[in-house]
Amino acid sequence: GGETYKRILEYFNPKFLLGMTATPERGDAQDIYETFDNKVAINIRLRDALEQDLIVPFHYFGITDAKGVDYSEIKMTDITEIARILQTNKRVEHVIEKMNFYGHEGDKRRGIGFCVSIAHAKFMTEEFNSRGIVSTYLTGKDKQNLRKETIMRLESNSNSLEMIFTVDIFNEGIDIPSVNTILMLRPTQSPIIFIQQLGRGLRKHESKSFVTILDFIGNYSKSF
Repeated sequence: GGETYKRILEYFNPKFLLGMTATPERGDAQDIYETFDNKVAINIRLRDALEQDLIVPFHYFGITDAKGVDYSEIKMTDITEIARILQTNKRVEHVIEKMNFYGHEGDKRRGIGFCVSIAHAKFMTEEFNSRGIVSTYLTGKDKQNLRKETIMRLESNSNSLEMIFTVDIFNEGIDIPSVNTILMLRPTQSPIIFIQQLGRGLRKHESKSFVTILDFIGNYSKSF
């Protein structure tokens, strides 16, 4: 987190400081530019990175949601209510139908599904498993060794794990180069969070030439 690296910099008090990040605009309200005296040596944005072949292209699909998923009458801060309307069999079937329709690159699906709450992530895991898509979920409560073990399972060709559902811990700081599918299963009003989630699939890997992004945007027009 932001406070952690600030303590490190204060401890070492470096004469010369060079920083690199994929997310200069951050969700923790920290001004990372200020730490580096607002000096930017190189700035490569998403479009430039694509043109320079530093990341894989993405196939993005903004998908009208299943009937009944409508955010217009509820507050975006009401996580429990949002989770309630997302946790339906009809929506699960809609998500899987679109996954099968748009497909993925490579022999094995390696996906991350971004959920609105732990209850939602657990629900999606149980529903996917019941339909034969081997899945699990990770949250901020899970220890580092479990996260590493789960990521290794997803990346392994010999392991049947296809999907990891998560809440916020994969927005940044997690690297799974072989991910070929991103499911955005929650309303996303923040461009920062949108780019962070998109970025989980952009690492180059021999098993893929692009990543498929399925954004289930709900039946409303105010989505970012």
